[in-house]
Amino acid sequence: MRDGTWQCVESNDVFASLENLPPDASKLICSFLLLDDLDTLAVTSKRVHEIAGEVDHLIMDEHVRSLGSPSKMQPAHLTEAGMRKLLQRYKSLNVLRLHGLSAVGDKLIDILNESTSAKTLHKISLHGCSLSYWCSTSLDLENLTDVTIMGGSIRVTFRSIIASTLRLQSLTIGQCSSLRDDNVNEISNKLKTTLESFSLHQCPRVKRLNLQFDKLTRLNLLGCFSLSDLPNFSCPSLKDLCFSFCFRLDGDVIQRIVGSLKVLEQLTLVKCPRLHQLGISSDTLRSLNVSLSTNLHDLSLYCPNLRELEATSCISLRSFHLDSQKIQELILNMMPLQNAEISAPELRNLKLIGCKSLFDATFRCPNLSFVDICGTPLSPDQFREKVKFLKHGVTSLPTPMF
Repeated sequence: MRDGTWQCVESNDVFASLENLPPDASKLICSFLLLDDLDTLAVTSKRVHEIAGEVDHLIMDEHVRSLGSPSKMQPAHLTEAGMRKLLQRYKSLNVLRLHGLSAVGDKLIDILNESTSAKTLHKISLHGCSLSYWCSTSLDLENLTDVTIMGGSIRVTFRSIIASTLRLQSLTIGQCSSLRDDNVNEISNKLKTTLESFSLHQCPRVKRLNLQFDKLTRLNLLGCFSLSDLPNFSCPSLKDLCFSFCFRLDGDVIQRIVGSLKVLEQLTLVKCPRLHQLGISSDTLRSLNVSLSTNLHDLSLYCPNLRELEATSCISLRSFHLDSQKIQELILNMMPLQNAEISAPELRNLKLIGCKSLFDATFRCPNLSFVDICGTPLSPDQFREKVKFLKHGVTSLPTPMF
């Protein structure tokens, strides 16, 4: 350090001491370390201990080193006293991720509210926590915008734990087998005007949800196996929607929801067995994934801005219609397609391998450069006859692989 400024100098040392780095740089490096490594580092010197205590990101891994045998790992486990002591050590955290919180119980929220970082925390991730029906303390962290709760048992009503002053923008709840419809509907009522991202992962007891959010742009209901209906659904700002592995969600419900979304850009419907037909007309949709939807037999897409389409293992798909101005690659291998109509001026690569029932097809794809029709009833000459060009001056087509 010279004249109040830091300068980089060449050194042959393999390891540079944190003590010799600029304060902001050393703090940034420590913020990327897991809690286990941070504790190990903090005992090397008084200055490093001070630097470690100033980090704004505190990340606990799912497994930590065993006290008796540091080379062995064991599941993370925090007690009430251990969590209080931990949060007293770090004064200005912005991001906090903790595992193994079941023993803390209902005191979890009290500890967070009373921590020295209560006024600075804006993102928390709590794994394996246990909140009972009798938990009545509200989560009151004035700058909190992002909450993740994964695993454990969540029986408390969200009406009671979400303070009226809380303005959450992102909420993720996952692997909570105790979560029920009324818990989720309370979230909609409480955070209707602020929430922008909402994820429910593998919550098997939710069945019928009333979701109404004014600003929500991302909704992920991955693995909500029992979900069967979404009455009164209203999310006008939604851009990213995932219904993957929602085994009981009827295709008519999916069609109704998708049809109501005017700014949708990404739709993921992996392994939706009750989806039999899907028709989408959207000027905004850019990405669609219907892979493993094994009962889907009719797919019609009028989506001028669609760029990506995944339809792997749609083993019942017989009718396919696509109108897109942006898509450049299309793979429809090993499907029982009987008719296909594709209008895609920018399409370059088309693969129809093993579509042995494809007799009726129309292709308006003037820029095709690679075509693979191995295993189809179409000969190269028959394929050329079915290609209709949209641009003047196009007189030839690359020889299809056959």
